[in-house]
Amino acid sequence: MEKGNKKETPLEVYKSGKFNRQKNRFTTPFGNNPGELPVEAGRYRLLWSPVCPWAHRSVIVRRILGLEEAISLGTASPMRPKIPRVDWEFSLDEGNEDPILEVQYISEVYLNAEPSYEGRPTVPAMVDVKAKKVVNNDYLRLTNYFETVWSPFHKENAPTLYPEHLREEIDELNDIIFHEINNGVYKCGFARSQEAYEEAYDTLFNQLTR
Repeated sequence: MEKGNKKETPLEVYKSGKFNRQKNRFTTPFGNNPGELPVEAGRYRLLWSPVCPWAHRSVIVRRILGLEEAISLGTASPMRPKIPRVDWEFSLDEGNEDPILEVQYISEVYLNAEPSYEGRPTVPAMVDVKAKKVVNNDYLRLTNYFETVWSPFHKENAPTLYPEHLREEIDELNDIIFHEINNGVYKCGFARSQEAYEEAYDTLFNQLTR
């Protein structure tokens, strides 16, 4: 990206050329304690796009646990809109709008939540249907909430995907997979220097071998 005669480094790339994924802004957990997002059927809509690998886990877990009736699903187009910003568009829906939220772009629910938000609008994202604002985009932990505090809405005989006696081990492994494999692919693909690429490549394939 150029500005005048100077090249600007993208916000998610260090000067060294390493890719640095933005932190999730909306991370309030779901639960029944003060300050947590209340667990209520019909209150939230899960937004995703089939082209985004980060979004598939939440959609798959929602289906496996039978949460379709409790949490509705909004699908953005896999094709990025031709506008001067990174965004997701509901161009698959009639009128180019999500039928429940009545928004054209996912960025709209991010700005509804925080008018000064300047980060990328990401999926998956849980949106409060009445307020039309994103309340959680913490894709690393979102499925853990589906598996635990959303259990009152699980279908009969739903599998236990996050058993208590394995949670410490699962969390440890998930942390490695998230940072060094899932995000490791992006660190390779978006590296802006050979040194950054080789470092990311070695980390990724060492973990795949492991």
